[in-house]
Amino acid sequence: MRIETKEPVDGEIRSAWFTLPTDEEEVSEILGIDAYEETYRILETEAPFAEEIKEDMTVGQLRDYYDYFEELPSEIQEEYHELMCYFSNLQELYRLRYDVHHYDCKNMAEVAMEILDNDPAFHALSDEAKLYFDFDKYGEFLDDNATFLKTEHGFFEIP
Repeated sequence: MRIETKEPVDGEIRSAWFTLPTDEEEVSEILGIDAYEETYRILETEAPFAEEIKEDMTVGQLRDYYDYFEELPSEIQEEYHELMCYFSNLQELYRLRYDVHHYDCKNMAEVAMEILDNDPAFHALSDEAKLYFDFDKYGEFLDDNATFLKTEHGFFEIP
């Protein structure tokens, strides 16, 4: 990301590129300002969550956003932009990250099988009864009654 001073330092406006995560000490040292006093602005960024970054964010806030993103499960990081259609911001996705379920499946019938594979009630059925279970129909039911996002990497169930 590129950070620029708001006021001249030694007669010039200074700017420099920083790699996240960065801290106030590094920004202060390179730009010659007190980064704790917010005498800078963020001009450009190349982070996956760039649309979340505002010009007046602090270095601490940027570091928090970086940490939020890095702590997301890898499959959520890979599909971050697609998932953001269902969340208002990165903080909300981060807060609900454990409620977003990823299924490495090609269709909803496979999602249904995976869900039922972890369901004790389904395992309580006799093997004969399981033979007659319609996974396609159950997949349709899940799709109609929950929110699923299909991506190149499978399906995500959105809370």
